[in-house]
Amino acid sequence: MNAWLFSVIWPQAKYSAACERSFGILHSLMATGWKINAFSNQNLQNVKGDTIRSYMQVTSRQIDPNKIDASSKAMQRANSDPDVVIFDSFVAEEQYSHYIHRMFPNALKVVDLQDLHSLRNVREEYVAQHGREML
Repeated sequence: MNAWLFSVIWPQAKYSAACERSFGILHSLMATGWKINAFSNQNLQNVKGDTIRSYMQVTSRQIDPNKIDASSKAMQRANSDPDVVIFDSFVAEEQYSHYIHRMFPNALKVVDLQDLHSLRNVREEYVAQHGREML
C-alpha cells in the first residue's frame, strides 16, 4: 500500500506536537509495510534538525503548489499511485488536494486535524510530560 503525505512544512523530530503527530502516523503506516512519499513546498535546505527525510525511509519531494506542471511531474515521479493521501493541515489540503482529485480520484483523502489549536495545545502538553511514546 502507498501513502502520500502533504505538508506545508517538513515535519521535524521534536519540533512540535504536530510534527510528532505526523511522525507517529508515518511510523504506524511503515510498521505495517506501507511505502511513504512526502511532499512539501518548504525548501529542505532551510530546515535545521532531523526532518522526515533524514529521520525515516521516506521518499521526499519539494513541490510548489502554484506551479501546476512541475508539481504534477513531481507527483508522477513518485513511482506509485497513492492508496491514501494525508494532508497534515487544512492549508496543505487547500494547496494540494486539487492535484490529487484530478490525478488520483480513487485515492482516499484524509485531512489530519492536528492543526486545530485545542488539539495542538493538549498534544504539546502530553509530549512535554511523556515524550513521543503512545502519541
